[in-house]
Amino acid sequence: MLKRLTYSTFLFCLWMGGMSVSTVVWSACISLTVTYVLLPLLYKTCPAVPRHLVFLNFVCYPLGYDYNKPSKVGLEGVDNFYITVRPGVILGVWHLLPKPFNNTPPSDQDQRQQHLHQLQQHKQRQHQPGYCTHSDHYENELRDGRPVVLYLHGNSSSRLQPSRVALYKVLTGMGFHVITFDYRGYGDSSRVSPSEEGLVEDARCVYRYIRRVVGGNSPVIVWGHSLGTGVSCHAVRTLCDEGRGPDALILEAPFNNMRDEVAEHPFCAVFRKMPMFSWLFLDPLCKAGLKFTSDQHIEHINIPVLILHAHDDLVVPFKLGRRLYEYGVQHRPDHYPTIRFMAFAGRLGLGHKNIHASPKLPGILKQFFEDVSLL
Repeated sequence: MLKRLTYSTFLFCLWMGGMSVSTVVWSACISLTVTYVLLPLLYKTCPAVPRHLVFLNFVCYPLGYDYNKPSKVGLEGVDNFYITVRPGVILGVWHLLPKPFNNTPPSDQDQRQQHLHQLQQHKQRQHQPGYCTHSDHYENELRDGRPVVLYLHGNSSSRLQPSRVALYKVLTGMGFHVITFDYRGYGDSSRVSPSEEGLVEDARCVYRYIRRVVGGNSPVIVWGHSLGTGVSCHAVRTLCDEGRGPDALILEAPFNNMRDEVAEHPFCAVFRKMPMFSWLFLDPLCKAGLKFTSDQHIEHINIPVLILHAHDDLVVPFKLGRRLYEYGVQHRPDHYPTIRFMAFAGRLGLGHKNIHASPKLPGILKQFFEDVSLL
């Protein structure tokens, strides 16, 4: 009703502004045809359209940023390095040291010089899977026994998006190493079209590198946010199936599967009551390779899981995170470790990406890690 009233008011204003009745009618017909005929058919018939809308990797901000200078976004003790997933796919990665620092970290300039030296020394190896430019200082620090958080961000932007940077500061302030990276097609990683399988491959590659460095001496926690929860559930499920899973999984603002997320997304509100809505908007997801069935994956994840979700999340509705939790509780075997759900009241105004701002978050994390014997 509100949408119809708004649209009618808009057309009335055009008429009052001097447009003829015929022009207003033609404008209305054209806009309705584009909105309810052409756009749905384009979405239905072209798999690239849902892929672009889900990944939003073309939304890049800020532009022209030098990832070798994390101090520009207020971060200290950060190594910018690169990992080769396969020939043609190289990921940009940050390693943030926990605080307090064990040793004074090198300056941005010193690290850049070391990376250039490494690239010159190992030109032939740059495209070998697993090749990494992580500095010796930071790699040694990673072996100090403190917990490591592998952070998988959501869609759009990159690892330097402000709310992500704010979360890194919370985690490093708690004494955790943070490894965060940009998937293929994002940030300064290779400009390769992203896909669900590709993003999962990227996550597994970075996780394998961390495990290779720390071995079993440090707990490794995978943290996914938004779309990153779909990537992390898929990746962690495969790692658990192989007997190489992380020590815990944290899901911030998760959905249960991509089909339900698209159906409930605010952008779909104007189409939801259309005839054949599922056929037009939900069925193409499978054709585009966008399943992200976290509910099916979570029942096979045999490690502790913590879900964080705010009631006022307008991007991934709270009920989808709750639905994932309830599915996990009902379908995971009784002998699997705990799955816990922490809700944040809507009055706090945390929304989709500001749970890091809750003063209770460090206490929640500390209690969870203590309960599962990771601290």
